[in-house]
Amino acid sequence: MPAAAEPVVRLAVVCAALWLAAKGWAVAVGPARGPWRREALWWLWPGLERRRFLFGTAEPLAEGEWLRGAAFTLLGAGLFLLGGRLTEQGEPLIGGLCAAVGFVFGLHFGAFHLLALLLRRGGIDAEPLMNRPLSAATLAEFWGRRWNTAFARLTHDAVFLPLARRCSPGVALWAGFALSGAVHEAALTLPVYDVPGVFYGGPFLYFLLQGAGVTLERRLRKAGRLNGVTNRLYAAAWLILPTPLLVSEAFLTEAAGPAAAFTLSVIGR
Repeated sequence: MPAAAEPVVRLAVVCAALWLAAKGWAVAVGPARGPWRREALWWLWPGLERRRFLFGTAEPLAEGEWLRGAAFTLLGAGLFLLGGRLTEQGEPLIGGLCAAVGFVFGLHFGAFHLLALLLRRGGIDAEPLMNRPLSAATLAEFWGRRWNTAFARLTHDAVFLPLARRCSPGVALWAGFALSGAVHEAALTLPVYDVPGVFYGGPFLYFLLQGAGVTLERRLRKAGRLNGVTNRLYAAAWLILPTPLLVSEAFLTEAAGPAAAFTLSVIGR
């Protein structure tokens, strides 16, 4: 295997392992078994919430949601493939950035959203993974209710609530963000662990900063210093400014961009 392909292979292996581990965790802390058809669908569904999926019922969402999901799918796919082309043309950083953004848009906001709509049309209560994160009025709302609702809900039920009862809500909050940091550390650092200049601990530190931001936000809101527009600006600053800690140049140039370039080669451009 060419050395240049190793980060891409590691990325695929780590993501698959994290997904299986999250599914196993959800089974361990949730209902053990449901109707076999829904159980099979749940293992194919990227979400983690089991009780609603296995036993709940749902009404279809508005028809406009289909257009929204399709638009994100096409936008994400276009950006991802553009990232592959730029990587091939000797622009690894810009190519990797396009590929990473395209992957998130196309999969999490696009294809997974369409899959949720399809399942809900069949009566299954599949909650879309992304719940309009730009509508979040606070940093706490962004992480707790808007971004990756599958992981947020599982972390809340399996980590936050037990620790809040035994210790305190503050300890539980930090534990939840530390877990998120560890997961992202594995996904974004392990694939490029041997690349010169890679910054170990960046994703973990990013999520610890988010915990600090949520803690400070609550104090400022209680003191009446944050509301409305100022709270949105506060949330945006905490989310965007530390982003270089979360997604390193090494990950973009050695994993994301080459993964997109490999996809281009497979589909024959």
